Amino acid sequence: SRSTTFRQKFYGQNAKKQSLALPGEPEVVIFKHWDCRVLHMVVEYCYTDSCAAMRVKPTEDIARLMANLRIASKAFKIPGLLDKVKQWSWRQVNRHPALATAMVDEGMLKDDIDELALQTLQLKPRAAMLPNNQAVGNGVLSLTKPGLLFILRTLEDTTSHLLLLQAIERWVDFSSEDSTEESPSRERKTREAFGRKCALRFVKISQINPSSLEKAMQQSKLFQSRQDLTDITTTNLLDSGLQFSEKSTYSSNRRPTSPSALRPRTAIGIVRPEVNFAQTLSAPNIGMAKVAEKVDPDVSQ
Repeated sequence: SRSTTFRQKFYGQNAKKQSLALPGEPEVVIFKHWDCRVLHMVVEYCYTDSCAAMRVKPTEDIARLMANLRIASKAFKIPGLLDKVKQWSWRQVNRHPALATAMVDEGMLKDDIDELALQTLQLKPRAAMLPNNQAVGNGVLSLTKPGLLFILRTLEDTTSHLLLLQAIERWVDFSSEDSTEESPSRERKTREAFGRKCALRFVKISQINPSSLEKAMQQSKLFQSRQDLTDITTTNLLDSGLQFSEKSTYSSNRRPTSPSALRPRTAIGIVRPEVNFAQTLSAPNIGMAKVAEKVDPDVSQ
């Protein structure tokens, strides 16, 4: 067996003890967490030392399969298969950078992102996110909402902010995220609202050439003028139900000084807005007895 995991599962001493099959009947093992196509490619490699999908013309679906196959090769401890997947990624993603977004988006689902795909996205952001019509891969259109947030947060310090704005605009216009035949107009508005929030958070107009920005505003469907991009107030974000935290470097010697710093933050920096208790205490229509009752219910008794 090429895999120590399979060897222990099917041929080890523990396999005989855990087997529930009747004598003379083959044992069936079900892997619920893996796509059947990925398992087929794993078995194909174990018997033939290769995978047919690696020899055909690359597509976005194959790129997503390779992202899952890479994770499966590590889970099943098949180093030879892992090397072949890395070779395929190095060769095809370098030739077709637009496949990198699909591999990154698929890797996020398994919490294991391909480093080569992410590096390609950082070095060739325009070719990876905004490919031409003849390119292989859909670029930014391959991303789900969490994937779009992750990539914007990754590229905001190293990539042209005009490029980020153009990527958001294309994602809103042509992405199939959340699209259904029942209410396409409603889903379109949902994507537009999400795109505006992302642009307000990640796009800094001070980093864009004024003439290029003016041209982008004329072609934009999300913003009518430059002023729309500058209205990035906390109130607007809270009213929309979404707030993004700023990037910060963590130090073990630094202790949080505010209650908000103690709240958990996600990988993409989304935090829930909290109620300002100080404003509640200063409200004119709340008496001191009610304030005391809110702080300690036993006081009213």
